[in-house]
Amino acid sequence: MTAAVSIAAPPLVACAAVCRAAYDPAVPPDHQAGGAEVYLRHTDGWIVVGMRGTTPGWDIAADIRAWPEYAPELGCRVHRGFLAAARSVASFVLPLLRHSRVVLTGHSKGGAEATILAALACAWGWPRPPGALVTFGAPRAGFSGLARCLADVPVARIVRPGDLVPLVPRLLPWRHPAEAIEMPGPRRWPMAAHSMAAYEADVIAWERERERRARSLVS
Repeated sequence: MTAAVSIAAPPLVACAAVCRAAYDPAVPPDHQAGGAEVYLRHTDGWIVVGMRGTTPGWDIAADIRAWPEYAPELGCRVHRGFLAAARSVASFVLPLLRHSRVVLTGHSKGGAEATILAALACAWGWPRPPGALVTFGAPRAGFSGLARCLADVPVARIVRPGDLVPLVPRLLPWRHPAEAIEMPGPRRWPMAAHSMAAYEADVIAWERERERRARSLVS
């Protein structure tokens, strides 16, 4: 399984902000195709590429297409709906990887799509692997072979206590590509635990605490 990176390695707060803003109807996507929407932000020398999570309509149809499909370019089985969404935006996202510091991110289904998109980038050699993959409350996107595709990509898979979405699909041998990094705090009700706004608040609080501890070490 791909090793999780340090939670502070990519711009985690910026990733959370992009994923939360993607749910704001006043914020237009930079690209959309096949039911997937992509949001871009430049911050701290990184290009943050965010995939929007589930909203009513086309997304729900994609979410329930959980039957595994063999992806020849990946050499493994992945979620059919997420694969179709990732392929639909690949021609827009993958050329961005000419830059060395690109992080792919997403919440919920967007995290699963970002995971498969990162794997496609590695399989197609475009032109280098993403600098990082950060997901928030993402469901399982594929079988164990997906982790092998992401061997060269640092992965931060963020979950909150009580969020049930990372546990699905659960009837077949689905696997996450990295161990979870669990946010501190008590277990919440599933809907509250899955909120992207709550993920963002947890990440900001985590970063502030990390910075406080770093300052105390040098004082």
